[in-house]
Amino acid sequence: MYFVNIFSVAAILGWGFGRPGGGIWCGGLAAAALSIFTMASGFLAAMAVIGLVVLRALKQRRMTRGQIVTIVGGAAVIALAGGSRWMWRGTRCCRRIRPVIFLPRC
Repeated sequence: MYFVNIFSVAAILGWGFGRPGGGIWCGGLAAAALSIFTMASGFLAAMAVIGLVVLRALKQRRMTRGQIVTIVGGAAVIALAGGSRWMWRGTRCCRRIRPVIFLPRC
């Protein structure tokens, strides 16, 4: 449970406040992806970063290339979360093993 908190805070700080394409930004993106695999609510960090970027764009009244890249990365992390849930539901082993991702009930 603590890992999702650590990864989510690292994702919001690194990904939300780092320069797009930089080392801190890439670390935040990796932390967002890792937060998905620790608990089902891990994708909420990506949604928070997308909200932060949209609010910045509204305040500045323009959308920069870096903000677009961050939004696309956030959408990719959310798609990874949804895809992993869909993938586990389609397997036969989900009746025997309860995976860490989303813990689906079959």
